[in-house]
Amino acid sequence: MLSFENDIQAALKVLEAGGIILYPTDTVWGIGADATNPAAVEKIYQLKQRPGQKAMIVLLANEKDLLRHIAALDLQVFDYLQTTQKPTTVIYEGALGFADNLTA
Repeated sequence: MLSFENDIQAALKVLEAGGIILYPTDTVWGIGADATNPAAVEKIYQLKQRPGQKAMIVLLANEKDLLRHIAALDLQVFDYLQTTQKPTTVIYEGALGFADNLTA
């Protein structure tokens, strides 16, 4: 079996090649792809047999990604994220730089 670091590197190669991956969450397995790659996003829609008008969630790695991908970012979100003690979802409209077929 591959070590965790090797698993991460293998997953990155798949994502960079436009493939899809499975990853564990706290409750279920997630299906992931490069959110900036329309062909990769389409693979998820096809796999899940999901209508194209239904939006998907996007997971960001860090605060810098928020600045890059959110058009009208309320900077108070950074204070909130530093004080929260549990996994947190923040929903924003006006995403930038993602595949056009990702958001409805």
